[in-house]
Amino acid sequence: MLKNEQIRRMYVIDTTGSMEEDIVDIKENLIDYIAIATSSGNTEAPTLGLITFKDEEEDQIESDFVCTNSDLLTLKDKINDLVAYGGDACPESSAKALGSAINYFSSSPNLLVPTPRSIFIHTDAPSNNEGLFNYYTLKARDKSISVNLIKTEGCEVDTRKNAIGFTPVYNQKNNKIFTKEQMLEFKNSAAEVYQKVAENTGGLNFNVNKHELDKVIPITLFMSETDTEIIYSQKLPVDSISTTEHILQVDSSMSTGKTMIIIKTINEAALPTITLSRPNGNIVLESDADVTVNNLSTIVTYTIDSPTQGDWKVSLSNGTSTYLVRAYAQTDFSIAGLNLLKEAPLNIRQVPFIPIDGNPIAGNELLLRVHLTKVPDTLTLKLLSENQTVLSEPVLTLIENSTKSYQASIIVPNVNFNIKLEGTLNSSQFQREIPLSLKPTKVKLSFDERFGFLSYELYGVKAENKTFNIHITNRSTVTTTYAINTNSQQNYPITVQSQIIVPAGQTVTVPISVSIPADAIVGSTDEIMIIVEDTNDENNNNYKVANLIIRSENLFKNSFE
Repeated sequence: MLKNEQIRRMYVIDTTGSMEEDIVDIKENLIDYIAIATSSGNTEAPTLGLITFKDEEEDQIESDFVCTNSDLLTLKDKINDLVAYGGDACPESSAKALGSAINYFSSSPNLLVPTPRSIFIHTDAPSNNEGLFNYYTLKARDKSISVNLIKTEGCEVDTRKNAIGFTPVYNQKNNKIFTKEQMLEFKNSAAEVYQKVAENTGGLNFNVNKHELDKVIPITLFMSETDTEIIYSQKLPVDSISTTEHILQVDSSMSTGKTMIIIKTINEAALPTITLSRPNGNIVLESDADVTVNNLSTIVTYTIDSPTQGDWKVSLSNGTSTYLVRAYAQTDFSIAGLNLLKEAPLNIRQVPFIPIDGNPIAGNELLLRVHLTKVPDTLTLKLLSENQTVLSEPVLTLIENSTKSYQASIIVPNVNFNIKLEGTLNSSQFQREIPLSLKPTKVKLSFDERFGFLSYELYGVKAENKTFNIHITNRSTVTTTYAINTNSQQNYPITVQSQIIVPAGQTVTVPISVSIPADAIVGSTDEIMIIVEDTNDENNNNYKVANLIIRSENLFKNSFE
């Protein structure tokens, strides 16, 4: 079995009948990739995993095959055996399959740095459970996993609105049968759901034609390599009148490898006019020997071999929307880890700071720590708004007894923000960006007391109704109504009120009850996530996780935060 800490990349593949053409391209590209990876005799590279899924009408509602063998040759055989069949219902179980994939990754201490831990979902249909996608997005973010969606044409968005849901029902012989339910209702379109998942985990959402897939998969392979670093990632508004220009700085560590620049649509808009200029001012042409250009329906990529050091300029014009520009580069100078820390509670001794859990609270003071793989000549930290306005430039200082680790005190802004590092390396200008947009919130969540160091633990026994409290603090200036949603990883029933009104500046305590079944396994852990969202502003939300451990006797610890 491939150990959790070894997993770096998981492929989650829809194998319903309409995916036949897609699977041909997926198989060819992944098998070729594995052949190259094993050509040097390295057959134990612990990087890849595979999960397949179908729809809920069929018996295989979560994953019909999971490969966690570190032997790449074995994985190659499993990929080669992929066959598309079945799948009559339009919405499919991509959300449940994503959850299965996330469980194969270990927890990550390097928050906010999602590469090279990646999941790639290949499908031609929307998900049948939008709520699960929201939950698993938070789980992926907590584990520093980027989730990338590759959707081709198949079951279209409009038909999703009229899709029939299916629920499993058991007959007297305990055989599973299915009955049709009411029409499914969705808060967002399939495109919006997939885009939200990708954005909130630092991944990319590809909407492409089936005949383009053989060009898209090599892009995703390059994105997820262990020596590939994101150097630039911004959403840029482009109109039909002006030209938007942005600079990509190629530093000395990038000059001997490949750099890929991606320009893609975020919604249904047409691509803008794109011009890429070299540091000497010359425009890059498709005929240039050192450049490979892919022009697809919703994405354009430039892959540059051994790019010249200096400022490369991306110019966008004749657009009608906002577009994403992201650059990946092969480099040995990368962000090895970036953490946001808060002051530890008094009952945690000799530990001054601990990682934040949930979203950062607007106005709070946090400690940012960044760990690099090389020592730069100079280093500057910037907090940027989504329109690239500099919100603050906190001062970085070296952490004691370290040459590559820095820290800075930051005040969490009141708006969404990105983290950018700039400076010089071997006298060349560099930039590194975190692809995740951090989303400050005005709702604080807490438990009664802190249990443990990095997790919140409570203990229960079989057949018990375990009750604990969540404290909801409204840090805004107006009375707010919050929706409360919960999820149990073990599917234990949870009882909690659906909404709560909290006056401005006050805290309201809400009890939560978990029904532990009589057949629960002693020693098992159920992860319980509580998500609280402003009913008038879905961006004002926060979440908290508790771990319910099943014991053979009623042992209680009062250690919630």
